[in-house]
Amino acid sequence: MPTSSGALVFFEKIYAFNHTLQLIWSTNEPAPEGITASILMVDYSLSMSKHKKALDMAVASIVEGTNVDKKFTVPEPDGETAMVQAIEEIMSDDGGNTGKTVYLVGDGCENKKVGTLPIGSNSEQNIVQSLELDFTACLGEVEAARHYRALVDCFKFKRITLVMLALGETVKKLLKGLANTKDIYLAHLDYDEDIDNMMKIADQVKKMACRGGTQTTLIEVPEADKILFRQNAVNTQTQQKLKGILDGISVETSCRAPSRISKPK
Repeated sequence: MPTSSGALVFFEKIYAFNHTLQLIWSTNEPAPEGITASILMVDYSLSMSKHKKALDMAVASIVEGTNVDKKFTVPEPDGETAMVQAIEEIMSDDGGNTGKTVYLVGDGCENKKVGTLPIGSNSEQNIVQSLELDFTACLGEVEAARHYRALVDCFKFKRITLVMLALGETVKKLLKGLANTKDIYLAHLDYDEDIDNMMKIADQVKKMACRGGTQTTLIEVPEADKILFRQNAVNTQTQQKLKGILDGISVETSCRAPSRISKPK
């Protein structure tokens, strides 16, 4: 099960989310001794349509070398983005997921969450909520920082280690808001990245998350590698490599109706 980076990652469940949430892969096998089970969340909201080429590549790169058999399908991108709500749902007290590592592939365009987030507990062990949040609004720099700080505090309270492969340009504000925080590991991918760089970055971020600590530099593909990729034609060898890594992973070409996510509290 080791990845090429030497990191040991065991996935228990894979969820796909937009304004709904659905389980698309799971295992009944227990995590190996000494390894914390991980969860993978895949954004399939409409904004991910322009990243369809990269979406399955990023997911495949994350699960490469793990226990996942790659026999699952990501739904066709559609709908709105309820990333925060989806994390709340899977991390609810009755879900048994507190303290696990959450891997997330998406473009970070949260546009549904309105309300508060649990950010701690007081001396009487009562849950402390954040101030009112509204991710649907056009936030200025100060308000955006407050919203992302509440999100970070919620992750800490739930003992979540977050590992994100972020796609596209619109995610930059989220990356800035979550950066330089213990137990949050971030990589930024352009949506036309080649599979070699996808794999390299996935290995880097998995290895960093397994080590622990605080990430100080955002993981990105070097500009020279991007230029080289765009200059070189995709050859048969590259296509075969990509096919082998993707295996059975695919993105649907038609929508299906997943079960509704619970409403925000």
